[in-house]
Amino acid sequence: MKVDNERELIEQAKEGSEGAFTAIVTANKQRVFRICLSLLRDAREADEAAQDVFVKLYESLERFRGESRISTWLYRVALNECASRRRGRAKLTASDDAGDPPDSKIGPDVALEQREAVDLLHRALDQMDEPFREVLVLRELEERTYEEIAVILEISIGTVESRLFRARQKLREILGKAEVR
Repeated sequence: MKVDNERELIEQAKEGSEGAFTAIVTANKQRVFRICLSLLRDAREADEAAQDVFVKLYESLERFRGESRISTWLYRVALNECASRRRGRAKLTASDDAGDPPDSKIGPDVALEQREAVDLLHRALDQMDEPFREVLVLRELEERTYEEIAVILEISIGTVESRLFRARQKLREILGKAEVR
């Protein structure tokens, strides 16, 4: 969504236009769902979290000042929502499944290896502290720039670089231990 169009939609939504609010949700729902799924690893819970993010947007739209893009604000709210849900839920089991269908063009052995690799990555992410997990997900899975991550997390670019470096180190360490087993 273009910035000018986004500002227009926000103003219309603030004035009560359901169509404008729907357009904002439609433009951002996949992005918000992906970040929730990356952090929560459960499609149903990610969908619920994404819905809660948009409810929060609706409830606080009047206070949105437009100092950043709406997508930036939504990322921040999504990260907070997921962190809250992770703290509040029971310990995850290793068998959690995001519900992704296997690729029908590959054999069962390759599909199993891919699923095991994804499970290993998710278990590694689960072992990381929240600030490192967030920056890693935003950079590597969401492909956000350092500048975007800094705005979303409300930290400096130097802190983004530092956290990303440490997150990658921790990921290598965790994955290295997993290979030994």
